[in-house]
Amino acid sequence: MNRMSKAGSGALILLGVLCMVALVSWLLHDAEAAPKPAEKNQQASQAGTVVLELFTSQGCSSCPPADRLLTALGTERFAGGTVIPLAWHVDYWNRLGWSDPFSSAQWSARQREYARVMRSSQVYTPQLILNGRSQLVGSSERAVRTEIARQLKLKNGGIVSIKSMNHAASFVRVELVASADPSNTSSTMNLVVVLF
Repeated sequence: MNRMSKAGSGALILLGVLCMVALVSWLLHDAEAAPKPAEKNQQASQAGTVVLELFTSQGCSSCPPADRLLTALGTERFAGGTVIPLAWHVDYWNRLGWSDPFSSAQWSARQREYARVMRSSQVYTPQLILNGRSQLVGSSERAVRTEIARQLKLKNGGIVSIKSMNHAASFVRVELVASADPSNTSSTMNLVVVLF
């Protein structure tokens, strides 16, 4: 993602998450046990989704508690919907001696773009962005859980469902259908697919 419009950043993340929720759900559930398509769309529109984007680094001494919290949140079941944990390792810590093998200038740029869109004066680690709408210190468990609960109650910006999926030796072809909430016509939306 190169540019995010202020109005579209939340919708951008939300549609991407819904896409991945649909994909992961489809991959993990047996075809017989899966709900019918109409049922799936109704469930998706009612269930909330929260994307957690943790900006972290192996060179950051205060990041391990945030990394552990992100991992724990990713394994929990949430009554109000789904939480998708993503860790972006930034590269600006590398100049201090320890080079993080997972770091990327792309993730640092993503974090700076969030700061611009959210009109924040700083980027830091461990910074946690929730649904592209809010940011917290990633290790502040109580604050993070409170914000997750709040975000799960918000209306989804749209629905992404899997129309078909075909496996081959080294690739998977997925056909998606996306629909935006008709009341959300004032913002630009982008579909972002994240494999995790």
